[in-house]
Amino acid sequence: MKRRVIIALLIAGIAFIGCDNPGHVIKTYEYAGSIDQFEERLRQFANNHTDMNFSFKLRGNDFYGTRDIIIETKSRSDKVRYNLVARKSKEITKIDLTAIYDETNSTEGNALTNPEASKLFDGFNNGFRAQLKKEQQIILTPDLF
Repeated sequence: MKRRVIIALLIAGIAFIGCDNPGHVIKTYEYAGSIDQFEERLRQFANNHTDMNFSFKLRGNDFYGTRDIIIETKSRSDKVRYNLVARKSKEITKIDLTAIYDETNSTEGNALTNPEASKLFDGFNNGFRAQLKKEQQIILTPDLF
């Protein structure tokens, strides 16, 4: 009987932890504002860039208003898609980079151990993220934990 109770508690604990787990995450960033503010500023950024499309999708009806974000950027010869998850965490918004796809070269980046994924991640940090900061003052600070 005790064994069944312990197993049930373990399963319940794993299920509880899994509810807040955003899934596979390459890197987590912090944004010092609400999800709505992040969405609005990103919308303003996209309006200034005809080479960029994005979509926000509310993920279910959770308390935190978690949203899936897909951003597609196009340059002369490249098309890259970033998958992000925005979720509320205390007084800030956590932005999880969950995948990067180079659709031009059919390269996928969701594990930084892959050299191609590292290049795509560097492009996100030094290109897209830097551009957000410079043009729209959207500062995504790397999460230390």
